[in-house]
Amino acid sequence: MTKANLVVFENPEPFRPTLDSLLTVLEDQRVRAVADGAYAAANQSVALQAKLLGLITHKVEVNQLGSYSECRSVEEIIQAFALEYGESEAKELVRIQRKITRSR
Repeated sequence: MTKANLVVFENPEPFRPTLDSLLTVLEDQRVRAVADGAYAAANQSVALQAKLLGLITHKVEVNQLGSYSECRSVEEIIQAFALEYGESEAKELVRIQRKITRSR
C-alpha cells in the first residue's frame, strides 16, 4: 500500500466529516499520489472532489421512452403534454416555446 492510499487521522476524536474536511483529505491524497507517481489514485481523488462539489453528476439511464415517443410533431407533443400535466400547463409550454423561437 502506498502512502497515497493510506489516510491517517491523528485526532483520536470520532471523525465527523464535513465538506471542507473531506475536500482537504482528498486534496492531501491527490498531492501525495502525484508525488508517489500514483496518477490513477490522483485522478480518483480529483473525480471524487468534483462529485462532492456537484461538478459531476451520475447519469440516469431511461429504458422506457414514455408517452412522447410516438409523437411525430410539435402539436402531438403539446397534446401529450396537456394530457399529462393539464391544459393550462400546456398553454404555458406553448408560450415559452414561442418566446424561445422568437429570440433566435
